[in-house]
Amino acid sequence: MPFRWFGCLLLTGCLWLAAGAAVGADDSPIESAVRTPVDPPADTPAVVPAAPALRPASVQVVSATIKVENPKSTATALIVRKSPAEPRVWALLTARHVFDQATGDFMVAKFREPGPDGLLRRRDLPLRIRQDGQPLWKPHPQVDLAALPLNLPEDFTPEAIEQTSIAGEADLETLDLAPGDALLSTGYPLANEGSPVGHPLTRRLSVATWPLLPSATYRDWFFDCNSHEGDSGGPVWFQPARSPEPGRDRFLIVGVVIGQRIFSEEHSGIMSRVTQRHRLGFAVVLPAPLAKETLALLWAGQ
Repeated sequence: MPFRWFGCLLLTGCLWLAAGAAVGADDSPIESAVRTPVDPPADTPAVVPAAPALRPASVQVVSATIKVENPKSTATALIVRKSPAEPRVWALLTARHVFDQATGDFMVAKFREPGPDGLLRRRDLPLRIRQDGQPLWKPHPQVDLAALPLNLPEDFTPEAIEQTSIAGEADLETLDLAPGDALLSTGYPLANEGSPVGHPLTRRLSVATWPLLPSATYRDWFFDCNSHEGDSGGPVWFQPARSPEPGRDRFLIVGVVIGQRIFSEEHSGIMSRVTQRHRLGFAVVLPAPLAKETLALLWAGQ
């Protein structure tokens, strides 16, 4: 774990949180055989307590990560708030192929909110991704990332992370990641959920490639993690040791999952040819500065 950056980071100012592929390696959508787990009836609240005001950083990241669904595309997305000065300006950050592969004008965003009894419950909201056949998301011009503006009902405020919690190039230089360093990833592998109200699953992974910087040159990072369809758009993040002061835990988004490494081989016979795909157990991750660029492009056009 790279703690050598920690003292420097404390002096220069920590990133505090104010709020929370092609993962089908060949960019193919989730196969029809992969079904989203059946949601409980809307009028039956799950026995999951609502989150307290002050929470560990890991809970904040998990709470800001949601599932997005479409008959042809199911994946992970991160909700990012533009700034405290614009508290209702959010973007949905995910892999570009998630939108490209979705059919029609809408996806479904699987949010969560406290119910009147204090328990968390699901809140599914339509997510318009096209207008008159034209995409509403802003793609990064060079990599598989995209951001979509969120227009949500006035009675709903989603869990979100601040965009300042997404690492820039200088943050990554300070963090000084190296092969073998451990991080965390949050997502919905094969559409699986981590709670009755649709929280994502969190897994450990480690850096598998070198060099990592500059990120404009070394764009495809590999991490040792058995990624799956449905993980596309999931954040990869670093969290140092828990702070003893309640509510002051820190985290840093260092990348976004966009794929898994696949090796394909062909077997030929007299009457047939078969292609076999092997998962190598590596997630493909794009560095966070590219995600910051994507968000900047979105908000610059608004």
